Amino acid sequence: MSCYSWSSFNEDKTKLDLKNLGKLRAGLGKLTKDDVLQMVGKPNSKALCPSMIDEFKEKCAKNTEVWGWYMRDRSGFNPAIFNWSALYISFDASGNISSVEAENTNEKPYK
Repeated sequence: MSCYSWSSFNEDKTKLDLKNLGKLRAGLGKLTKDDVLQMVGKPNSKALCPSMIDEFKEKCAKNTEVWGWYMRDRSGFNPAIFNWSALYISFDASGNISSVEAENTNEKPYK
């Protein structure tokens, strides 16, 4: 992951809630960008395809746009260890979801 901005202020913390992951995957080809915004909220990054950004280059192979959400959180009692979560939703030329990928550093990827 390459595009992040960091802040130590509480109001800047991001929470990535994957509770709608099943609904997002069930909505492949049906759910629109507006549906995604209502379910997940505003993304941290967007890329129009094709993209030269490494993070999106492969995801752009079959899509016209990719959105990304990220969360970084400290793990346990060691402040040097962070948990990373990411959600990538790709859209086709009609603006409908074409793929959903979710990753978490402490668990197997949800792919």
